[in-house]
Amino acid sequence: MKAKTLWITLGILLLTGCSLFANGQKKLTWQDTSYDAIHKGAKEEKITEDEIMGRTEIAGDVFIFYEKKVSDGDAVGVVNIGKKNGKYTWYRSSNEIQIKNKKNNSSPSVHFKVESLTKQKYTVYLGRVKSNFHGIDTVNGNRVAPTIDKKRQIYYFMEPMQ
Repeated sequence: MKAKTLWITLGILLLTGCSLFANGQKKLTWQDTSYDAIHKGAKEEKITEDEIMGRTEIAGDVFIFYEKKVSDGDAVGVVNIGKKNGKYTWYRSSNEIQIKNKKNNSSPSVHFKVESLTKQKYTVYLGRVKSNFHGIDTVNGNRVAPTIDKKRQIYYFMEPMQ
């Protein structure tokens, strides 16, 4: 019985690992320039250059924020433009976060963790800007002024995890 349970567990782990590789989470394509990596990554994510909101650099890690229309609202994605051996890649370590829902017009403020290709961990803050917006409070207790995309009324901010 123990041997059967072990084989079932190993089979599940193997299938999970293979599915991660199959959906692109492990296979990276490398480009000669960061621009080419952004262009190819945006094409794979099915977003246009106009949907890219901005770029942030922290401790040598470069991140791109983009908005994406989804079936019932708007989502924001964060990707790392990784660099290795003079080549660049589009690396997304987290799912896109829906920040607006057409049904209830919600506008949440969220924070979540991402990891760069260099294995550095960061906290990302996203949300919709409200009329009386005066900054955000981070999980570390700091009050900060995030970057605001005025066209979309979306704010974003990142900080290294401690």
